[in-house]
Amino acid sequence: FDEDPEGFARAAGLDDADAERVAAQRRGIAVYRTLVRNNLADTLTRALPRTRDALGDAFDDALGDFLQRTPPRSRYLREVPGEFVRRLAERGDELAPWLVDLARFEGAEFDAAHEGAEASPGEPMRLERRVRLHPSVHVLSLGWRAHDPSADPAQRTRCHLLVHRAEDDDVVVEEITPATRALLSALRDGDTLGEALRGALAEVPPGEQPAALAAAVACVEALETRGVLRGAC
Repeated sequence: FDEDPEGFARAAGLDDADAERVAAQRRGIAVYRTLVRNNLADTLTRALPRTRDALGDAFDDALGDFLQRTPPRSRYLREVPGEFVRRLAERGDELAPWLVDLARFEGAEFDAAHEGAEASPGEPMRLERRVRLHPSVHVLSLGWRAHDPSADPAQRTRCHLLVHRAEDDDVVVEEITPATRALLSALRDGDTLGEALRGALAEVPPGEQPAALAAAVACVEALETRGVLRGAC
């Protein structure tokens, strides 16, 4: 835009007359673009403070890459951090895996605080029925304890997290077992309760499955009591 505003406008699909108007207003449009970029940067800094600090001087480049390659599709600022995190994840080997994990965690924590009205309780849960999750629920598998500010990213320890908003609107972050992660992920993806329980049992050795099944049933009951699981749908 800065080098050729008229060409930029034509490339965006405007006709010659409108492209000329864009060029005539280039200074005002440039100011507007700066304001929008600053607003997005402020939103990301509030939503992902540790990620922003970890990126340091590379944050401006990461923001520019995001705006150039996968600009925000939502008109809601609260959804921009999630879009930014997805772009960081898409960059693969360009960024350290621990930094992407940190961004995923902070993005989930921010989304849990702002996403969706609470889902009303459904019918009693049955093995052959799918289960409704609270809309704030996020299930993460990370390569390190990104939720612990004192953790060292160099200490690669597999970590599974449940992030959700509690009834008092506080965001709850808790470590969960691989079996619980498998259970919640399957329910989120649309499996029935019975299918999700079978998938969770596959995460443990055969000799431990009876105890694991009892633990899984107790886990389902506890998650329902806490409002994470909202009944059958």
